[in-house]
Amino acid sequence: MRRRLIQAVVILGVIGLVAIIYLRLFTGGPVSYIGGGWLRGELVTEPVEDWSFIPEQQHYLDVESRAGWLPYSARPWFMVHEQQLYLLLPSLFGDALTRRIAEDPSLRVRVEGRIYPRRAVKVDEEGNLALLLAPFLRRQMAIEIGGKSRRVDSGLDAKVWVYRLDSP
Repeated sequence: MRRRLIQAVVILGVIGLVAIIYLRLFTGGPVSYIGGGWLRGELVTEPVEDWSFIPEQQHYLDVESRAGWLPYSARPWFMVHEQQLYLLLPSLFGDALTRRIAEDPSLRVRVEGRIYPRRAVKVDEEGNLALLLAPFLRRQMAIEIGGKSRRVDSGLDAKVWVYRLDSP
């Protein structure tokens, strides 16, 4: 009985490992919230000046970083502000991509099956962040900003990194 239980656990472990390897390497990008590998799609080399063609109802963007041994792709929040593309990486979900961007800011972004090479530039001036995040919060979280600022103490030390995606 005990031997069969060990065999079952080993078999389930192997199946899980094969599933993770498949999702990571062979799916052509992230699957829901699970990071993936290489993004597949048509490579676009001409510059993009206006990113407002991305559908308004799309909340996440497929992004690939090639820093490290294997490419890593994720599906972070994004926003288009004044025709420029921005990534928003909260510390709870975006740490892996943030570390990779610090190592190499070159990224590839997939929009509607087309892949655009970009370069991440960190935005950290408070005035610019406030201007950027207000429309995002209204769109993404249905929060209206106005009047007094209120701080909610959740006990979490959550940060959000904002990157503008420029031409490489």
